[in-house]
Amino acid sequence: MKLRSLVQWSLFGLVMILVIIGITWWGARRHRRLEACLANLFQVAHPQYKRATGRAYSTSFPNSENPISENNNWINGGACDDLRLCPGAATSNVRTRPGLAFGTQTGDVPPPYTDSGALLAGDWGSDQFVQIVISWDGTPGTALDYDEAEIRLRGAFAKNWSRTYNINCRVGPPSENSYIQMGRANGPVDDFTPPLAELDGPEAACQNGDVITGTVVGDVISAYINGRRVLQNEDSVITSGSPGFGFFHQGKHAENSNFGISRFTASDIFPRFAFD
Repeated sequence: MKLRSLVQWSLFGLVMILVIIGITWWGARRHRRLEACLANLFQVAHPQYKRATGRAYSTSFPNSENPISENNNWINGGACDDLRLCPGAATSNVRTRPGLAFGTQTGDVPPPYTDSGALLAGDWGSDQFVQIVISWDGTPGTALDYDEAEIRLRGAFAKNWSRTYNINCRVGPPSENSYIQMGRANGPVDDFTPPLAELDGPEAACQNGDVITGTVVGDVISAYINGRRVLQNEDSVITSGSPGFGFFHQGKHAENSNFGISRFTASDIFPRFAFD
């Protein structure tokens, strides 16, 4: 009798152990499935941005180059003999002479839009800071043309493809026709999203010596003129890419070299540089 009871209790204990193991396994399985589900939802709701690499780059364009390279640090939007330097994004390249970077457009009325552009090579974190100094030689024709200096954030070039956040400012004397805009190029030729933000009028002009700053932190994009924030908006479509700059030239009253930038600074650690 005692032996039978012992066997019964042993079987009962074994069954209970198996039940506990089963419950634990099922709970863990459900927990893992729930974690996976929540992870997928989180990724959809919050795009994954690349962490900072600690990179920074600054130049005052000491050399004459067509297109800009600076020891293979730049990638251009136009065509040339080197596909690494110019992947053929169906836009145009950037040229330099000592102390000045400028565009190479014909001045013809678009479409197509062939803005001159250059992006820094290599991997960059998603949070980016770009600062440029405007150069304009005072040529009156610049005020008659549509001449813009541009900041690129999270940019990328490929064959017949250009994607970037763009901050473009009309260069020239302050007037009611001055403007600064923030927009997005989506990749395919002439595929643009209407301005995410825009400021018009004299306070939006970019003149010789002005410091223009663009930042993207998470999904917040901001633009500054001489340290004063003039534009800000949110967009989460582009989550990675390289910082850079560019130009737009439409008209025949001035030349590309009449305006440009004299200094460029970029970093993927924000804020890294002061708004000077």
